[in-house]
Amino acid sequence: MNVLFVTTRNYLPQCVGGSEWSTHFLCRGLESAGDKVGLLCHLQNSGWLALENRLKRKLTGKKFPADRRMGYRVFRGWGSANGLSEAVRDLAADAIVVIGAAPNPAQLARAALKTGLPVLYQLRDVEFDKHGDGLGNLSGIRFISNSAFTANKFQREFGKASDIILPPVLASHCKVERPGSKVLLINPAPPKGGEIAMAMAEQRPHIPFIFQESWASNSQLNELKRRAKEAGNVEWRTQVMDIRTAYADARILLAPSQWEEAWGRVATEAHISGIPVIASDCGGLSQSVGPGGLLLRPDAPLEDWLKALDRLWDDKIEWQRLSTCALEYSVRKETDPEHQIASFRKIILDTIRQHAQRPNMTQVCDS
Repeated sequence: MNVLFVTTRNYLPQCVGGSEWSTHFLCRGLESAGDKVGLLCHLQNSGWLALENRLKRKLTGKKFPADRRMGYRVFRGWGSANGLSEAVRDLAADAIVVIGAAPNPAQLARAALKTGLPVLYQLRDVEFDKHGDGLGNLSGIRFISNSAFTANKFQREFGKASDIILPPVLASHCKVERPGSKVLLINPAPPKGGEIAMAMAEQRPHIPFIFQESWASNSQLNELKRRAKEAGNVEWRTQVMDIRTAYADARILLAPSQWEEAWGRVATEAHISGIPVIASDCGGLSQSVGPGGLLLRPDAPLEDWLKALDRLWDDKIEWQRLSTCALEYSVRKETDPEHQIASFRKIILDTIRQHAQRPNMTQVCDS
């Protein structure tokens, strides 16, 4: 089968985040199973990739020319919905998977429905108000949640059921031979707990920290960067495609998120290398950390976060205990990529089959 993933966001390598890596591993997994995959995304209007895209548009006449940087076709252009018909036609798509992550994926889902193809909608976050108007009114779509937490919240808000498949994490993408000697925070944006992590670093000058950017650098981070430089024990790193460079230096992972995480991909990544996690006990992050770390209330006082850090940093026996728990937790069935890909593929095939059985279905592509 031919599957087209669609998103309103930028994509790898322009945007390097958990949602993008989850999509990438799904795409590669489906291709390994013999399917043909494509992805339609918005293009960031800067850099070599944007320049190359402009040249391809002039040479081919296509609004969303494809590249194969990620190992499969990625159709890039401005305003993803504008390239939907072109990508569906070029890929000869049998189904469309909408990546349900802000901003406004619901509008893209409505455009996908107009193609007449079966449409699936992956719920990647629980900020449903940012998915656009009418998310709960979308009909004829099969929903897939990235955690039990996401599925339950979606059910409560809209009365709709969804399948559950955790975000796939490949060991080859993140596994390191042995934990390092620093405290790692991936994505220091304030909603992800950057302020808490910085305060911890300032209070523990003898402990080395790494702040690894995930989202593109923005003005919110300027003050944190200034404080990191003054602290002297915080190494600030920019976006990377190979996250192993960060985990190779990490002894502890911090995830003091201040919003409801739909899942907690970084916890799964850290666990694969036996790296314990100190995280907020909220949303799907609680399940992703499980026994492989310490959980605190998101609004816990700084002193509680520092006590948790001291406990893992100073007590080698406790660190080893949680490291072992992390490793054991990382190999459960629901986090096995082969199981996840097979389950995801079955859902798509079932959706295509059910769609074909509906009466009076004709394919009408949007113009």
